[in-house]
Amino acid sequence: MEKWKKYFRGGDARIPRRNQIRIRQLAMKDTAHLGRYIVPVVAIFELAMIVRWFLSVTDYSTLTNLLYLACYVSLLFMSVIAILEMRLARKNPEAYTNRLFMIQIIYVVFLMLWAFGITVLDAVKLQSVTMLVYASVIIIVPIVSFIKPYVTVTLHVLTYGGITLAMILCDVEHKEELLINFSIFSMVMLFVCIAFYNTRWHSYLRQVNLEELSRTDSLSLLYNRQMLRERADEIWTSCKQEGEELTCIMCDIDDFKQLNDTYGHQAGDYWIRQVSEVLRYCSLAYGRCCYRYGGEEFVFVLPRISHRKACELVEKIQKNLRDLNCPKHPGMHVTLSFGIYTSIPREGEDMQQYLDMADRLMYASKEKGKNCYTSDHVA
Repeated sequence: MEKWKKYFRGGDARIPRRNQIRIRQLAMKDTAHLGRYIVPVVAIFELAMIVRWFLSVTDYSTLTNLLYLACYVSLLFMSVIAILEMRLARKNPEAYTNRLFMIQIIYVVFLMLWAFGITVLDAVKLQSVTMLVYASVIIIVPIVSFIKPYVTVTLHVLTYGGITLAMILCDVEHKEELLINFSIFSMVMLFVCIAFYNTRWHSYLRQVNLEELSRTDSLSLLYNRQMLRERADEIWTSCKQEGEELTCIMCDIDDFKQLNDTYGHQAGDYWIRQVSEVLRYCSLAYGRCCYRYGGEEFVFVLPRISHRKACELVEKIQKNLRDLNCPKHPGMHVTLSFGIYTSIPREGEDMQQYLDMADRLMYASKEKGKNCYTSDHVA
């Protein structure tokens, strides 16, 4: 039962939110790419239908004819809007993820309702239902969109119910046969849409997991230096534009080389894992902001965090470190030396300068006797 719930809900709620956001970013990037080819075709087709309408229709005042024209013009208009939005998002799809997501939902909902409207008009005017328009639309929808299955189910039920009701109320030829064929086709395409969504979702999940592995240090399970490089510019630019403070905390396990030489590398690895767990636990309130910088060195990058809060975080870490013990070597403890640098990013500076300043302050702590922190707050 749980498997079917997950299948129709789409995705897995237990996946971290950052991974869900990344999956949506990848999906919207693909949607924008596919949409750039498919939506213009829809727009050109509707333009051709408008030209055909003016050439073939003789009575412009008939309500049915006007409704046909309104359907053609409205879909052309929506397609042009979608094309313009995708052009805006082409350079940086990640920044336009939420906007693209809303555009695709609006476009897909409109497309389904439009197909419903055209099919009902055919039933009323022509007294027949070819299902060609509706079939084309529900084949296109799963290709160009990434919408959760329960939304797809709702859209299918509404449009299917409306078209079925129109066929029953109108004097459509071969009504029973059409209803059976239409029902079978709709059910098959509904499950195709859901299966296509879940296939894409799992494909994106595998890609996100691989990305996560490449950016995570295997020993400490913290983000690695590569991830810090990837996020540095974004964090720096954000703080600079908003005029917010940025804090860098550099820390290093005291006498780590001596610990390795005395107790062996297994003990060294044990303490790196234990220290990493403390750093992660103490900084939970600030998100995943801790990185393994190299060897026994770690760094925190804390945007929009006051200098006082940064010092409180360091004191919390020191307190938690005092409670750590090594089962193989009772009574053995490790300490960290910290350097804390806080300032507002300015023109001509970069993240590396902040990291270098935090590094100098950390070595000042080493010179003061270790197991302490040295801080500098430049207003």
